[in-house]
Amino acid sequence: MIPNKKGQALVEFVLILPILLILIFLIIDLGRIIYTKNNLVNMVSDASDMYQKNIDKEKILEVLNSQEKITNLDIYEKDSLTYIKLTKNINLLTPGLNIILKNPYEIITTRVVPNE
Repeated sequence: MIPNKKGQALVEFVLILPILLILIFLIIDLGRIIYTKNNLVNMVSDASDMYQKNIDKEKILEVLNSQEKITNLDIYEKDSLTYIKLTKNINLLTPGLNIILKNPYEIITTRVVPNE
């Protein structure tokens, strides 16, 4: 009797496929998180520049939302320093990743506005 090699390969593929798909989705999610964090760092720098030019919070939020939709913009003072904080939520695609990270995942970037 000749063993069926095609059937064996199919069973191995079916066993490996879920792990492979989860790894692909995980790579996509981590890439989205890093990309969004980088965008927020650039946006908080722009917001800091606009704040130094005495542009009000609503106008800064309008300009930033035209670039990328952000969840929250906070401008606050602490210890005689002014801080700008941007927040954005990302919905995760990877099944089961919400066990490790909260879904939606919140990305926060803060910057101190230099005093002149």
